[in-house]
Amino acid sequence: MLAKIFRFSIFLLIAMCWLFSQVTYAATSSQKKLIALTFDDGPSIPYTEQVLALLEAHHAKATFFVMGGNVKLHPEILKKVFAAGNVIGNHTYTHPLITKISDSALEKELTKTNEIIFKTIHVYPVLFRPPYGMSSSRTNEVLKKLGLKKITWDYMVDDYDYKKTTSEIIARSVLQHARPGAIITMHDGGTNRAKTVAALATIIPTLQQQGYELVTVADLLHISPYQNKN
Repeated sequence: MLAKIFRFSIFLLIAMCWLFSQVTYAATSSQKKLIALTFDDGPSIPYTEQVLALLEAHHAKATFFVMGGNVKLHPEILKKVFAAGNVIGNHTYTHPLITKISDSALEKELTKTNEIIFKTIHVYPVLFRPPYGMSSSRTNEVLKKLGLKKITWDYMVDDYDYKKTTSEIIARSVLQHARPGAIITMHDGGTNRAKTVAALATIIPTLQQQGYELVTVADLLHISPYQNKN
């Protein structure tokens, strides 16, 4: 019952995100078979490096929406992810529900995260994913002020309920929702992500066998992932 309620809450949050879509990208239409895998809540040990190894083994790219607090803990992992040609996005510093904090607190979460990312890999992300997918017209104004673009998804994998799911369920759900232009959300941090990593060993080669190219969100949407900072 709790799992069903949680899933319904996620769908409700997604719907509300669409209502406040002034600076939102969730997916795109594509004549080519392009798909963007994205990963939230990292970097973490050991899961981010395991995800990275699978991507590299299959010459695939992805987008990692990182938390500033985790970047502080694991800067070397972020460097590896970035050096491999993946795109880095902002996922706040502490993962708050941003509709419940003040504008000044939100701005601090975003700028503090971008600053530690810049200190680590010398780029300022433009792409931002709100924790829980939740935002509002008010929070969108803060994003606009900071020059950030909100990236949600058209499918979030049920890998957060890791005790009840399996790698087979995760893989099957991703493959069922794959379509040209899709943005798929998974997690490489926050808790045990071993089942997500195991699922990727099936997801990535299967998508490629189906003719998909795994690209970054920036390449999928044809937008620049980083700000120009002097």
